[in-house]
Amino acid sequence: MNKPLLYRLSIAGLLACSLNSYAEQGQDNDADNDNNDYSFREYRANYIVFSNDGGGDGNGNPNSACDAKFQFSFIKPLKTDVINDFASDKLGFQAFNILGRLNFSYTQKSFWDLCRSSYPFRESNYNPALFWQNDFSIKGFENIRFENGYGYEHESNGRDGEVSRSWDRLFYEQNFGIGRLNPSDRFNSSHKAHYDYEAGFKLWAIVADGDENKDINKFLGYGEIYLAKTTLNNRFKLTARKRSGRLDWYIYNIFGSPKSGGDFYWMLQYFTGYGDSLESYNRRQSVFRLGFALTY
Repeated sequence: MNKPLLYRLSIAGLLACSLNSYAEQGQDNDADNDNNDYSFREYRANYIVFSNDGGGDGNGNPNSACDAKFQFSFIKPLKTDVINDFASDKLGFQAFNILGRLNFSYTQKSFWDLCRSSYPFRESNYNPALFWQNDFSIKGFENIRFENGYGYEHESNGRDGEVSRSWDRLFYEQNFGIGRLNPSDRFNSSHKAHYDYEAGFKLWAIVADGDENKDINKFLGYGEIYLAKTTLNNRFKLTARKRSGRLDWYIYNIFGSPKSGGDFYWMLQYFTGYGDSLESYNRRQSVFRLGFALTY
């Protein structure tokens, strides 16, 4: 089986699983939430968006000017009960509870060339991570939520030779949620919880990089920040790195309202700068895309 066909079948399966699990999630009773603490959940946004100017293939090929970009992302909290019990018996405290909850996450971002006759996948970026996470609020200020995470992540495009791209990072991230939990939020049993206003930053140290992208820090820097605003019918998120910026706009009420259990949202995305994909980390581009999001 050739690689493009294998990639298509894999992505189709992942999207189908995402749709199925998300539909089942909407049927979960809140009383069962404690039993789902270690279930798979959405992590970053899950979406597919389209453009008539996807940046090409880097070689000026006019047949690569349009694409579909989609992202699939999940998080899986890991059980550490055995380690905690051992630490409690031998050391007198639960080590992992101090560090936070241990998580495994996986995010895949793919670019599907829709202008060539064979419709090949131009590139896919694979991003697994292992990290600890804490979230808390301060007594008397429960409308302000804090969340931090720290760990290790790898990202690569799964190729070799001159087009190979990869980097490994240690990272620390801090997120803040301000205001009441938005009434349109349907993720009560999931990892995500969105407040009226959100802000955060992520810092990283590169511990390994590929031979073909030794200068990646010159273009993508050592961190990023974001700001977000969620209303009853819209969510806006602005993300900025050293030499790039991205605006994500989610619009509800496309196939049913969030309150009635609609699973899809309009999504508009505008990216400008470097690093929309790993292979083009050192090539500047500006792309506007429109599509749908399953989660945000």
